[in-house]
Amino acid sequence: MAAFSDKSKKNHPTLADIARLAGCSVGTVSGILNRKGSHAPAMIARVMEAVRATGFIPRKKSSPEMGPTGSQFALFFPEDDAPGTARATFLGISMTRGAEEVLAGARHHLLTAESRSDGSVPALITKGQADGVILRGANYPRAFLESLRGIPCVWAFGVHTPPLDMDLVSVDNVRLGVLAADRFAESGVGDVVIMNRLNEDNLEILIRVLSCEHALRQRGISVSRLAMESSTIEPPVNMFSGKRHTGLFIPGHDDDVLKVCGFLHAQGLMEKTEFLGTVADHKRVLASYPDTRLIRIDPEAVGRAAANQLLWRLENLHAPPQTVLVRAIG
Repeated sequence: MAAFSDKSKKNHPTLADIARLAGCSVGTVSGILNRKGSHAPAMIARVMEAVRATGFIPRKKSSPEMGPTGSQFALFFPEDDAPGTARATFLGISMTRGAEEVLAGARHHLLTAESRSDGSVPALITKGQADGVILRGANYPRAFLESLRGIPCVWAFGVHTPPLDMDLVSVDNVRLGVLAADRFAESGVGDVVIMNRLNEDNLEILIRVLSCEHALRQRGISVSRLAMESSTIEPPVNMFSGKRHTGLFIPGHDDDVLKVCGFLHAQGLMEKTEFLGTVADHKRVLASYPDTRLIRIDPEAVGRAAANQLLWRLENLHAPPQTVLVRAIG
């Protein structure tokens, strides 16, 4: 082990700094400091020497349940037009709840924050206050992503292509598309229209579209696509002319599903089509249209999976990037 020196110290050392100096995982450091598990005396000595060298100060308890030196993690969301809005959505709240459930059970603490659209790096990162990070997948500024180098990170939801050095937790969109095709096949439809936004850039939705399209053709069902502006996402009425059993699939965006449901009901077309939509907040849709057939994505389950993957990464810092897929419900 390399000799420790005062050069190793910084203003806010983290468990990751101790792990690097001691030549072990962050989980081992956390276990030793919390007196959890069994560790070789030599390893304990190395960790405690690294603690002294870095000047690490254990965090105070934030609650009666929180251990004295539990790791502190951050869940980042992309900054929207109004700060705080990304975290306040149904997806953001649910994902946070799932991650908190897992991390609190392991005696860790979770902070939620947003990246800044101007490209500046939040103090939570510059001051070394995060032992690991979960990112709600988005198009983050390069400077922000560069600042995360060396910090264990998990990319949750594949809305945009994740950096190749990060673990990915996503919905199993290939299976979701196949599930949708199965539902249409069970309904006996001969034609299905897949309708989504014009210039859609959500990677998860695009994968669902391709998967469903391929699976429908395998089942001998005719399939076509209809791209619509998000502000006027309404299918043309003549699409249903003479086709009592046309299938219509909305592969994403809760608001789009609600808009199309409202249009179909207003035009008296719901009974002329087999409608299927993919949503996150299914209760919101069913409150207005109780008979709507839905495939549900569970952001809370994604949050739990992301937190579990981050804990795994802390114990396996040098393992190749992993992908974890969460199944949709429908």
